[in-house]
Amino acid sequence: MKASTVKYASAFQDGVPFKVVRPSPVRTYHKSEITRNAKVKFTRDGLCKVTCFSRPVYHLEGFEVNERSERAFILQEADKLPAEKSEGERKRSDSLKRAKDKIFEIVSCNDWAYMATFTLDKSKIDRYNPEEVQKRFSSWLYNCAKRKGLIALVVPELHKDGAIHFHGLINNALNMTFSETYKVKGDKHPVKLSTLKKKGKSPKDDDVKEVFNVADYNLGFSTAIKLTGNGFDEAYEELAESVSRVAYYMTKYCTKDLDKIFGSYYIAVGKLQREMPYVICNLDIEAFRDCGRFFNLPEGLGEVCYATITKDDFEGVMLQSE
Repeated sequence: MKASTVKYASAFQDGVPFKVVRPSPVRTYHKSEITRNAKVKFTRDGLCKVTCFSRPVYHLEGFEVNERSERAFILQEADKLPAEKSEGERKRSDSLKRAKDKIFEIVSCNDWAYMATFTLDKSKIDRYNPEEVQKRFSSWLYNCAKRKGLIALVVPELHKDGAIHFHGLINNALNMTFSETYKVKGDKHPVKLSTLKKKGKSPKDDDVKEVFNVADYNLGFSTAIKLTGNGFDEAYEELAESVSRVAYYMTKYCTKDLDKIFGSYYIAVGKLQREMPYVICNLDIEAFRDCGRFFNLPEGLGEVCYATITKDDFEGVMLQSE
């Protein structure tokens, strides 16, 4: 164990969350003094994603755990909950949960300009061949990231006939052209201006969005809808009301069938921030009894709770837990 002293600061400074613990070499602490029972991640839209155990399991930053400890076992088991599944189903479920959590995290940490869909032209690529699709589509993404500064997060999906296409978020690094079509809230496909007028709609209506094509995309057809406001459009419910809704929109494409497409559930390229700011602290697990999801850990190791709360609620729980 490293020699350390633990200094504390407020969980927020000028409204921005930061890591609470700052170790410096002074003396050796007992294990109970350098473990905490909760990890709280902060989204950009003011929400706190809480994982809280009934006992300390998280080691403070600056300390290393060299052995497979009870803590490691607890964290591993908690990641598998709920566990009423076969071993194979459980592994797929664990992998899917981790992928969705990471997608949510990447979405929440970065600035996006467009929500895009990419299809594949059968005359240019075998869109039913996962290996070919992954190689060529990923190559296009990485080239754009290197040459144009693209950041992108895309999730593959299968058409009913088995063809592969992608949904994703991108920044404004790529060239866009107006497709002369519009997307109306509630409609599945874009329509031309003449059809839009027949619907009694105008391009200036809040529930009507211009549809663009990604001019730099050369493997098939693409559509992109601009995200407005603070990177996200609160007026367009199907796309996003907040960072959290955009993240949910992306994760809904992750299903257990996707492991038949690629080895990964998503592709992320560019200079992305991949982890939310977080704090490790002690919280009263009972404070989440009415708003969290509780699970019993195996072998009598207590409980774990998952909850999403506001920043104000988190500060209140911090005060209660002191």
